[in-house]
Amino acid sequence: LPIYGTLIGTMIESMVSEGTEHNSVVAQIVDIILKNYPDPNFDLNECLESYSFSTEYLKRVFKQELGMTPRQYLMERRLENAARSLAIGGENHNISQITRQCGFSDPLYFSKLFKKRYGVSPKNYSQKQPLVADSDSTKIYL
Repeated sequence: LPIYGTLIGTMIESMVSEGTEHNSVVAQIVDIILKNYPDPNFDLNECLESYSFSTEYLKRVFKQELGMTPRQYLMERRLENAARSLAIGGENHNISQITRQCGFSDPLYFSKLFKKRYGVSPKNYSQKQPLVADSDSTKIYL
């Protein structure tokens, strides 16, 4: 039992001493989120519980390193991917399809979060985003 305490103490010290670089646990969580955010069945809590640290500790360390909780990071990745898909898709986009591709199972919940984050509904988002810029830096809209 004392060996486990020493091991955990050493792991925590190494994580804290890494300074500005993402510690290995935070980097692992980020990697898992980036690989799994499109899956609406991805269970972030289950992911966090798989580590030998408490979930609250992991959330605190994650927030110290990235400025947001793991759940907020997951939602940001999903919403950013949705925004890119909407901007590229133009008026031919299918909100329900994009909702599922970005890891949301409920289109109404997705629309609510999207509007809160970007200030417009997903349907209206692509109409406000520039498609390309011409040589005079004048934006060409979808």
